[in-house]
Amino acid sequence: MSGKTRLAARVLGISDLSAAHAESMYRLYSRYYAGGSHSRFMQDLSQKDYCILLQDERQAVRGFTTLAISEHVISNQRLRCLFSGDTVIQHQFWGEQTLPRAWCRFAGHLKAQEPQLPLYWLLIVKGHRTYRYLKVFFPALFSGGQLPDPGTGPAHHGLPGTGTLWTVL
Repeated sequence: MSGKTRLAARVLGISDLSAAHAESMYRLYSRYYAGGSHSRFMQDLSQKDYCILLQDERQAVRGFTTLAISEHVISNQRLRCLFSGDTVIQHQFWGEQTLPRAWCRFAGHLKAQEPQLPLYWLLIVKGHRTYRYLKVFFPALFSGGQLPDPGTGPAHHGLPGTGTLWTVL
């Protein structure tokens, strides 16, 4: 291993997130995204269910992703949706696989709770790195303009996210 600091991932319920962690998350977010206000970030964070926090050996926040879980009934079929919200990783840690591994464990745990329940991942893709992960892990992707007919493929009507990518987990 090179001298690079390794990150550790923790999944926290938003209600379990300390104010100091939330502030650290906002500071990191504001370095990478222009135009986002503190109040808007905190409001958006409060509407999520979980976050995956990436921390270095000193417990400093070096990255995170926020997650919301929702359930829907579409065409008489119950389904669950995992929405990936804000995601930021400090530049010096780009290329680390800590976040994708933690996300896969979380999604796997969620799917294992009710294996028969379809689980969709709703993701707004803003960069090529994220899109590359999708193509590796998921054989079927649907963008807002390419969604299949509900009678022949995964249901999509009534769910938020025009212009986003969907995949079935």
